Amino acid sequence: MRKQILIFLFVVSVLAFLILGWYSFRHQPPREGWSTHYDDLLFDVNGHGIMTAVRAFTDKENPNDNRNHRIFLPSYANLNETRISFKNAFYFECKDETGHAIRFSDNDVVTGIEIGRMYEGSFLNKRGEVMESGGFQVLQSGDLSSAFITTKTGGMDFIHEDKNYREKGQMILLKPDGSQEYFQSIDCLKGHGNTTWEQDKKSYEVILKRKSDLFGLGSAKKWLLMANCMDPSQIRNSIVYGMAEAVGLRGSARMRYLDLYLNGEYKGLYQLSEKVEIADNRLEISNLQYRNESENFILPYRAERISENGAGDSLRVGYDLENLPADITGGYLIEHDYGEKFEAEPSKFRTESGDKYVIRSPNFADIREVRYIADLFQDLENRSGDGSPMDDLIDLESFADKYILEEFVKNDGAGTTSSFFYKDSDSVDPLIYAGPAWDYDRALGQGGTVTQVSTTLNFCTNHIQNTEVFYNLYTRHPEFQSQVRKDFRDKFLPYIERLLNEGMIDGYFAEVQKDRDMDSVRWRKSPQDLVDQAEAIKVFIKERTAFLKRLWVDGETLRYVQMPDDNLNRHPTVGVLDGEPLVRLPGSKSRKGQENWHWEDSETGQIIEDHTPITKDMTLIAVDD
Repeated sequence: MRKQILIFLFVVSVLAFLILGWYSFRHQPPREGWSTHYDDLLFDVNGHGIMTAVRAFTDKENPNDNRNHRIFLPSYANLNETRISFKNAFYFECKDETGHAIRFSDNDVVTGIEIGRMYEGSFLNKRGEVMESGGFQVLQSGDLSSAFITTKTGGMDFIHEDKNYREKGQMILLKPDGSQEYFQSIDCLKGHGNTTWEQDKKSYEVILKRKSDLFGLGSAKKWLLMANCMDPSQIRNSIVYGMAEAVGLRGSARMRYLDLYLNGEYKGLYQLSEKVEIADNRLEISNLQYRNESENFILPYRAERISENGAGDSLRVGYDLENLPADITGGYLIEHDYGEKFEAEPSKFRTESGDKYVIRSPNFADIREVRYIADLFQDLENRSGDGSPMDDLIDLESFADKYILEEFVKNDGAGTTSSFFYKDSDSVDPLIYAGPAWDYDRALGQGGTVTQVSTTLNFCTNHIQNTEVFYNLYTRHPEFQSQVRKDFRDKFLPYIERLLNEGMIDGYFAEVQKDRDMDSVRWRKSPQDLVDQAEAIKVFIKERTAFLKRLWVDGETLRYVQMPDDNLNRHPTVGVLDGEPLVRLPGSKSRKGQENWHWEDSETGQIIEDHTPITKDMTLIAVDD
C-alpha cells in the first residue's frame, strides 16, 4: 500500500511540474526576436469576393525592437470588411498612446484601427491577462496590384534551399481595386538570379499551367517577379527598359509594379516582368529548341553530353541528339556570361580569346548546333579585332543601339553578364543581333568605381572577364562608330530629352511611391533614400547626356586609357575627352589589399591620379611605391 501511495505521489508531482512548466512557458514574455502569438495573427481581406489572408510580419532580424509587428495590407483592403484571426488566445487588444483600447475576439471584423498608427498589441487569456505584447502597426499600399502565391507546402524553405528547386502552388493576381486579373494553379515557383539570389529579398520565376496575358503584357507561361534588391531607387530597370523599347531594341522586357505576398507574408514591392526568351510575345524568332524536342523521342537533356576543346582557349559543350533538325541556323538566344555561372550551364562555348557564351535557347543544344553558332561568334571576335567587314555577319544598327544603351547608363555588368545576342534562321535573316536588354539594377550611377563616373566611356570592358568586341568595333570599324553617332543623335537624344523634360522619371518614381513606403519598412530601408536616389539618377542622366553630346554630336577628341593590370589578364579601357581627368581610377587586381602603390604611364613613368588631365592615348601599369 505504501508503495502505491509513493507511486501516486510521484505521478502527481510529475504532472504538477509539467502543468506549471506549461503555464510558465505560455505566460513568459517572448524572447528577443522571437514570437509565438504574432506568428498566427492573420487579417482576412475581401477583394471582390476573393478572400486573401495576410500574415503579421515580425522583424526577427531586429530583435531588440519590440515595436516591430506589422500587417502590410494590399491597396484594396477595407478594414470594415476585413476579419482578424489568431490562435491560443482569447482576445487581441490594441491600445493607442492615449490608453484607449480596442479588443477583438477571433474572427471579429477589424474596426477602429487606424492605418499607420502605432499600437501596443497584446494577446490576452480568458481572464484578460496579458500573455504577450509588442508594438503593432497596420500599413496599407495605395493603387497597386497584388500577387498572392501559395506554395504546396505552405512555406518557402524548400525553394530557398536552392534557386533551382521548384514547388507547385496557386497564384492570385488582383488589380488595385481588388478585382481579379488571374486565379489559377501554377506549375511551379522557383528562384531567379545569381548575385541577387544571395540577397535577403529574392527574385522568383513563376511558370503557369498555360499561357496567360497578365496585365496586358502579352500571353506567356513564364514570368519573373523581380525584387530590385540591389537598386535602392527601384526604378533603374524601368527607365532602361523604357529606353530600350523606345529605340527599337527587339524583345525588351515590359514590367508592372505590384505587392507580393508569399503564403500570406508580405515580401515587398516587386515587378512582374516578361522573361528574356524565344517565344510568342517575347523574342519572336524561329524556335530551334522546339524543333529539337519535337524531332527526338529522347528529350535532349537525357542525351550524351559532349565537350570539345579547340584552338587557343576555345571550348564547345553540347549534346549528341539522335535526330538533328534540317535547318540548324536558328533561332539561337545567346548570353555572354562568366565564372561559376558559365561553368554550371548545359550548352555553351568559349572563344579563342576566352569570351564565354551560354546558349540559352536551345538550352540543351546538339553539339553540331553549338559548333555552328560558336563558329559565327568566333568569326565576330576575329573580324571585330582585325577590322574586316562585318555587314554580312552582324546587324550593325542593333549592335550600335545595344552599345549606346549600355554605355549611356554605365551598366556595371555591361558586356560580361546578362548581355544577350540572338540569331534567327538564315531563311529569315542570316545576321547576328545584339539584345534584348536585361538587368540594370547596377547602372545609372550605381555600381563599381569606374561606372559611377558620368564623363568617361567604358566600352563594356569594366567588369571582370569582359569582352573586347564592342571596344574593337568602336575603335577599328569607322562604320560602327558612325552608326553610334547617328543613332545617339536621331533615336536616343529625343527620348532622353523627353525623359528629363516631361517628368518621366518622376512618373516611374510615383509608381514606386504607391506602396506608401511599405517595402522600405519591410526591408529596413530609409524612405528618404528612394527620394535621394531618384534625384541622383536625374543628375547622372543630365551629366551623361552633356558628356556624350560633346563626344558624339560635337565631335570632341577622345583619349583611350588601357589598364591591363586591373582585370585578370583582360584589358579594360576608359575613354576620356582630351584634357579631362579620369575622375576615378579603379583599383588594381594584382595589388588587391595593398595600400602603397600607384598608376603610371607605361611610356613616361608619369604618375596618373584621378585629377590628372589626359592628353594622349596611354597604357597604365600598377607600380609599388
